[in-house]
Amino acid sequence: PGLLSLCVQGQARAVNESGTILGVMTQVGCPATVVTWNGGVITPTSAPLAAKEPVAITESGTLAGWGATGFQFNTTKGWILKGSTFAWIEPPSTTMGLQFLGMNDAEEAGGRLLVPSGASNFKYTPVLWKSGVFTNVAVPSEFVGGRVSDINNLGFACGAWDGSTRGQAFVLAPNAHAVDLDQLVPVDIGYLVMDAVAINDAGQIAANLRLPGAPFSKTVAAVLTPSA
Repeated sequence: PGLLSLCVQGQARAVNESGTILGVMTQVGCPATVVTWNGGVITPTSAPLAAKEPVAITESGTLAGWGATGFQFNTTKGWILKGSTFAWIEPPSTTMGLQFLGMNDAEEAGGRLLVPSGASNFKYTPVLWKSGVFTNVAVPSEFVGGRVSDINNLGFACGAWDGSTRGQAFVLAPNAHAVDLDQLVPVDIGYLVMDAVAINDAGQIAANLRLPGAPFSKTVAAVLTPSA
C-alpha cells in the first residue's frame, strides 16, 4: 500500500490469487497493526498487537503468521486468523518457539521450530503443520537446522537447511523426503541454490543463488521452473 500519510506507513507481506494484500500498518508512536488491502481499501484485522509478523493469506481470507507473547524470543508462537476467530498455535512442549512462514489454501503451514541446542543455545528446525499436527523435516548431518518457507496448494513445500558455512535449498513433495535443489538444476548453471523462499502451484520456485566460494551477501534471485 505504500505511504498513507506523513506519519503512517505500510509494508506488504503476502498476496492471494484475488489480489488481496496482507501486511502491517505502522504509525509513529504506535504498534504495528495487521491489515489487508484490496481495491484501495485498507481494513484493520482483529489480530492482537503481539501477532506482529503476518506471512500468508489464503484465497478464502484466512491469515497466518507468528508473534511473541512475551518479551523473550523463546515465547514465539504461530497464529491463524479465520474470519473473526484468532488462535495462537502453541509449539510442541519439547521446543522453545514456533514461527509460521507460509500457508496454503488448505491451511497447511510451513515454518521453523526453535529447539534447545546446548546449555544456553537454540537452533531452528524445519517443520510442517496441519490441523494441530507437526511433522519435522529431516536435516542432513552436514547442516544444523533450517526452515520451510512456503507450501503450495498441491502440498509441495520449499525451504532451506542452514549450515555453519553455507545454506542449501530443498524442495519437499507430499509424503516424501526433502530433495537438495542442486540435484534438480542443470550443473552447468554455475550457481548453488542457497535458499528457496516461495513455490506456486505450477511448481515454480523463487530462489536465491550464489557462485561457489562467493560470500553470502553476493546472491542473485532466480525463478526455477520444472522441466516436466
